[in-house]
Amino acid sequence: MKYAVYIPAGPQVNPEFLADTIKSALLHIGQDTAVVIGEDGSQGRYEPLKSLGPNVVVRQVEKVDDQPHKYDIRGKFFLKKARIHRQMLKEFSFDVLMNLDDDALILNSRFLSIADHLFSSRKQAGILARYSLNHEFQPLAYENQLKEMYMQMSRNPLRGLGKIPVPLQPRLRSIMRPVFERAVANGYALGTSFIGGSWLITRECLTAITSSPEVDNDFVKHCPSADDDLYTIFCYACGFRVYDFLAEPHPFQIEWRKLSMSPQELLDQQVSVIHSVRDPRYGGEAQIREFFRQNRSSQ
Repeated sequence: MKYAVYIPAGPQVNPEFLADTIKSALLHIGQDTAVVIGEDGSQGRYEPLKSLGPNVVVRQVEKVDDQPHKYDIRGKFFLKKARIHRQMLKEFSFDVLMNLDDDALILNSRFLSIADHLFSSRKQAGILARYSLNHEFQPLAYENQLKEMYMQMSRNPLRGLGKIPVPLQPRLRSIMRPVFERAVANGYALGTSFIGGSWLITRECLTAITSSPEVDNDFVKHCPSADDDLYTIFCYACGFRVYDFLAEPHPFQIEWRKLSMSPQELLDQQVSVIHSVRDPRYGGEAQIREFFRQNRSSQ
């Protein structure tokens, strides 16, 4: 399968660190891989990174409103990401899109063969990621996500007002409730989601999601669900499914603002993709990146 990579980058991202993530992708996926940097409100900050490869490009993220820029992982971020994903579908030829956060890193190419097999063998496979599963290998619901999703599905506008301003809730519910209902009808379990940081999506699934009319509705920016939750929901609503790799050792070690184990253990376990390299327990981002950069130079 042919891969492309998308990395969102706001104005606070360190270009040197972002370059390191891009270099790791080019080394392990292929130097001719299309890598799109989604520049969000940073005014040409990442243009020099185009020199890293023949298909490394910078694309401006579409503004959703005129509010001052701030990092947002919820409805607004989902709209921005879905719209630039749609732009990528028109501009680049690929079978699978790899989404990478700027603080993620690719350590080896082991995940590619696993992903190719799973996408071709799993029923209606749309997204591969680190998916939280219980001891019976069923998707594990998160309490906060479940509350936010019930709030968007509820026909009672007086429930859950802590998250959505009262004047907005009825309109938002009318937009999102049908999406949730389609997702649940297709096997989605409310409150479940893949873990962001890095994930893979097929071209067919991405085309279906970005063709959804909700992607062109600016009102979705008020959605309290995170962008990863929304991609999970829309994946199911469009007739596809999310799967975990279920491989040992797991190729994706994705955690929130930390590493799942020490840098050396990650190498020893043949982990392919890690997030987040911003872990003060192991010296912080610069030191962690330097450790893996030295390992790359020896390959």
